[in-house]
Amino acid sequence: MYYVYAISSKNRNYIYVGITDNIARRINQHNKGYNKTTKPYLPFELIYF
Repeated sequence: MYYVYAISSKNRNYIYVGITDNIARRINQHNKGYNKTTKPYLPFELIYF
């Protein structure tokens, strides 16, 4: 099953929306800087899925 999720930067005014089949893994990837688009806005918190 796939999920639509939204994450918000804890330090800046930035929200990212994505799709994944594993929410925990994907949020972890974002917070470790694996995603080029979101890396400048670390860290993130999940706000919707």
